[in-house]
Amino acid sequence: MIIHIFPDNDATLYEVSASMNTGIDPVLELEKIVTQASTPKKFNSRIVQKYDISTISSSIVDGTIDLGFKAYLNLNVAEEYGIPYDHTIYAYPLSESFSNGVGRKLQNPKSNGGVSWQYRNYNTNTNSGDAWLTASFNSTTTGSYNENIGGATWYTSSAASQSFSGVQTDLRMDVTDIIKGWLSGSRPNDGFMIKRADSDESSNEEHGRISFFSMDTNTIFPPKLEFAWDDSSFSTGSLSELTSEDNIVYFKNLRREYVDGARVRFRIVGRERYPSRSYTTTLQSLDTNYLPTSSYYAIKDAHTDDFVVPYDTSYTKISCDSNGSYFDIRTDGLQPNRYFRLLIKTERNGLIDIHDDGFFFKIKKN
Repeated sequence: MIIHIFPDNDATLYEVSASMNTGIDPVLELEKIVTQASTPKKFNSRIVQKYDISTISSSIVDGTIDLGFKAYLNLNVAEEYGIPYDHTIYAYPLSESFSNGVGRKLQNPKSNGGVSWQYRNYNTNTNSGDAWLTASFNSTTTGSYNENIGGATWYTSSAASQSFSGVQTDLRMDVTDIIKGWLSGSRPNDGFMIKRADSDESSNEEHGRISFFSMDTNTIFPPKLEFAWDDSSFSTGSLSELTSEDNIVYFKNLRREYVDGARVRFRIVGRERYPSRSYTTTLQSLDTNYLPTSSYYAIKDAHTDDFVVPYDTSYTKISCDSNGSYFDIRTDGLQPNRYFRLLIKTERNGLIDIHDDGFFFKIKKN
């Protein structure tokens, strides 16, 4: 199974404008600016995010999420400009909390309430706030900056990273160790800090800008934290496998709408398109056959045709019990008020069949 949760808070911290808040900006940016001077000045930006994982913790306790899960941080690229051919992006667990704020990069006048490069929270009513720690770190935390004091603080252990060559692609970074540290209570969940390599930030070379969609985007590409585990089970009982090369596959109980936050089991029926004639006392078209063991589901956004849950040979396997083939999803990982399309892929004897026959449903807000 693959489920997603969306951030509660995210913002970009800009060293060049150290007190500026961007808590509701539609994009998050990793940016490097180098001034052209005899002694160049270097200004970086970093990203902070916070996800509420309490529902994940509860699901692990009640056994609905397997302890062997993998967790991935997903950020979709909105734009990239002037980035190096080879580069690496890092994510660390923040060691201090922050408040989001309601500012934007292009806002005039700029807002300084909430989180910024200089402050982890700032109160405009009292004109005071808590600055990020910049010295006297303990043995497990650190922070850094070039020109302006601040830039967040983070734990040095359990760092996650993803390397790229060529054009920047969407970020899908394995952050399982960070998540398990939060779940175990070994460190508090204050969120992620996302940055470039220390050497890239401190060099005199410009590294351009990568813009990702934020939680405040008007697109279908907000950041998300993905949890994936194998929840499949295969017990065929007295059923027969669907072995024909020309089959009809459809859903037995597909509804038009499902409520956000529900757990849904989709039942799949497969039969031969042209069954062989035989003398029998039952109608062959009503026989239940299970799909091959190498069968997988995927979910697409019906409007954009983008994969929301792609085929995955580990995490979107189709299960089987005595009633036939099925798979489960949790709708809290799908955006409400949108239509989605289900697809089925079967693999057998080197042949791949994709069943995409207009299996649509909508998620409505609970």
